[in-house]
Amino acid sequence: MSFIKRILVPTDFSPAADNALRYACLLGELTQAEIKVLHVFNVPVVDPYMPGDTMEAMMQEIKKAAEENMERTLQAQNFPKISGECILGFVTDDVAQYAHEQSADMIVMGTTGASGVKEILFGSNASGVMAKAHIKVLSVPAEYTEHVKPSKMVYASDFTGNEEMRCLIFADLAKAWGTELEVLHVKSDEPVFSSEPPAVLIEKIKTKIGHAEIRFEEISSNDVTAAIETYVQSTGANILGMAMHKRNLFERMFSKSKTKEIAHHAQIPLITLQKD
Repeated sequence: MSFIKRILVPTDFSPAADNALRYACLLGELTQAEIKVLHVFNVPVVDPYMPGDTMEAMMQEIKKAAEENMERTLQAQNFPKISGECILGFVTDDVAQYAHEQSADMIVMGTTGASGVKEILFGSNASGVMAKAHIKVLSVPAEYTEHVKPSKMVYASDFTGNEEMRCLIFADLAKAWGTELEVLHVKSDEPVFSSEPPAVLIEKIKTKIGHAEIRFEEISSNDVTAAIETYVQSTGANILGMAMHKRNLFERMFSKSKTKEIAHHAQIPLITLQKD
């Protein structure tokens, strides 16, 4: 079983990041996970003729302020296994690498704005982390402040590629967090490139998972985004899972023309993993 034992939470000390950290601590309690908070800072572009010692002094001042913010952030969390670190670098380059070095099992990030999920996918920082990370990435909208453990997870699948493995990953998460799992397939006019029909694949997955709190649902719609939105709302799910890959459901769902639909998905946490 794929338990979550170490969670990495990047922070810029914003309210959205603090909100994501509180949610990460909630999930950490469910599996007795360790929380690692990371702040990546960089020195702003300055005059190239600035003396080296002045540049060093500026960097030390920025680092000191970051470490003070980190200390306040850690003290605000009533969590037994939490630590933090501030490093010089760039978020898109260093968060995924740091997660690998720390053997993190999941990255939890905050999103802001009315289109939170859109921002995390198209924003330069968060989208870069999602593209480079080879572990699960959970984005938490700033507006999501319930801070209750997940009770129902919907995994929106297009049944392509190694879907058996991905369903097992989400089933493991559901078991670890004690939540129900529903695997949703939105059937549209677009062809599904799978080695097996969805019905056959579903039966194989059911046999391997052996998880009582899992069910499969297939609905027909050519508006995949709206169908997922409606299903999530109607079932009362409070976490949505998807696989991140090219030219399929994930890309169609989060195309720039779907901004209005995406804003609705930002109301609950979204967990993604790379498809390949």
